[in-house]
Parts: sequence; structure tokens; C-alpha cells
Amino acid sequence: MPGSIKTTIDHVAIAVPKSELALSRFIGDLGGGLVASGRRSGSTIDQVRFANGAKLELIGPDHSHPHRSRLERFLFEFGSSVHHITLLVQSVAEAIESLEGLGISTVGKSLSDERYQEAFILPISTGGILVQLSWKDVDDEGWAKRHGHKSILPRVNAANFYGMQCSVKNLSSALDVWRILGGKLRKKNNFVDVYWDDSPLIIRLNEGKTREGIQLLFGGCEAFEGNVEMGPAINCPEDLGTRL
Repeated sequence: MPGSIKTTIDHVAIAVPKSELALSRFIGDLGGGLVASGRRSGSTIDQVRFANGAKLELIGPDHSHPHRSRLERFLFEFGSSVHHITLLVQSVAEAIESLEGLGISTVGKSLSDERYQEAFILPISTGGILVQLSWKDVDDEGWAKRHGHKSILPRVNAANFYGMQCSVKNLSSALDVWRILGGKLRKKNNFVDVYWDDSPLIIRLNEGKTREGIQLLFGGCEAFEGNVEMGPAINCPEDLGTRL
């Protein structure tokens, strides 16, 4: 659409108190493979890839870091829940310029590193979901190798990961922003799916109280209730069962 920027959705990130506990669900129960682990800006970071190639990131407070309180505050307010969505862009600086030209502010700009750059769009613009705009100079395998890791493949019987679902206030306004962010829209019953042609991940939204009913969408596995240690609820909608 006119005024949109070119993006693709890279991963959904959830905040949990201790990522090693939550990994027992996403790797042990759901068969995901660990892409890489690390620490950054007061958080521990673990990325898990599933059978369809989609990634889930688990972030937890890094108790050795002075900035851990930011994530601790999020967990206190929202519990174990979706923390942000990461969109890859070809240039963070150009994306910032385009978005601010359209009246969408960005914060947390980090543009000086030649290997990794990022900025954030506050939840007020997207209906309650923090969005990270990200660029790095290597792919996932290169990123893992740089940090001393070797990616582990998902199990043969691993689940498929399809994204997240929640309610947002002022759905129409939020969808306008997601269109600008390169997402396409598809109506599904009472929901609207925001999707990207080159990714299996979707953001499934409906009108309601902001961040109400947050859940992760999976296929090829059983559903799980939300748990303070394991993360948000996991649902397995039948209409996503054939999405590749």
C-alpha cells in the first residue's frame, strides 16, 4: 500500500520469569530446536525454531544486570505474556524516517553498531503490542556462530508455530499501522489476521480490551493453559492447521 515500508516478521517474543523453565515446554513438550542463547540489556534471550521454520523468543530478567528491572516491571504488570514482535527491515534508519514522516514515532533507536541496529514502536500505535524494527548483517546461523552457538534443529515431530492472538482497542486504527508496517490483512471469523507472504507467522487481532486474551497459536500439538512459569496460553485453531 502507499506509504508502507518493506518488512518481514522474524519472531514473536514472550517474557517469562525464568526462561530455562519455559524452555521445557517449548523444547521438551513442543519439540522446538534452540537457535541461540545470550544476554542483552538486562535480559536473557533464547530463540526457539519450530517445524515450519517460525521462531519464538523467550526473554527473562538477567539478575546480574542493573537494567533487569525493566523486564521485571513488565512481568509484574502483565505476567508471562507476549512482550514484543520483531520485524526485519532493510534499513532501520530509513524505516524510522518513513514512519515518522507518517506520524508514527519510534523510540530506543540504536543505529551506531555496524552489525546490529534496532528501534521500537510503542504499543499505543499498534493496539497494545510493542514492535521492534531490527536489522543485522548475518542470518540466524551466522548470528548463532558469532555468539558461540550451533543451532539445533527441531524434532521430527515438532509442532508448528503460527504466531499470537489478542484483543486490541481501536482495531481499525491499529490495522492501519500494521498495514504501514508491511502486513497484509485477512478476515477470519471474528478476527483479522495480519500476515506476511514470506513467513508462516501471523498476528491475529480482534476488537476488545487491549491485550485481553493473549495466546500463542500452534498446530500439531495439544493446547496448554497459560502458566506463570511457562508463558501464555497455547491454542491450536483448526483454521491454521494447513498453513505452511
